[in-house]
Amino acid sequence: MALENDLRHIDELIAQGKLDAALPAADSLLRAHPRSAEAHVRIGRIHLFRKASGKALESAQKAYELDRSLALAVAFLGQVYVELNLPEYALPLLQEAVTRHPGDQGLNFALGRCFMVMEKGYKA
Repeated sequence: MALENDLRHIDELIAQGKLDAALPAADSLLRAHPRSAEAHVRIGRIHLFRKASGKALESAQKAYELDRSLALAVAFLGQVYVELNLPEYALPLLQEAVTRHPGDQGLNFALGRCFMVMEKGYKA
């Protein structure tokens, strides 16, 4: 339960744009739960918003490595690849994830964005 509350708190800080407060909270959470894919996604999101794309990619890859079945981890890794202008890496991940979780709006959005970046908006 504490993990869920901490994740929610970090999400709120990120949503409010309080990245300077979110980063130490996410670092602390990650130290307490180093095998939590969700914690890695949160710290990766902070890095992505701070334009630290290398660190965001490391966090996204770690989250995906820890839990490939977590739609959030797959969507985030795909998002980072798209942000790095590497949609060819994002596309197979996102297509597989959408096949496994067809109703997940986050995955469908990420896949659509990937197609748009690839200038294949008609597939989005």
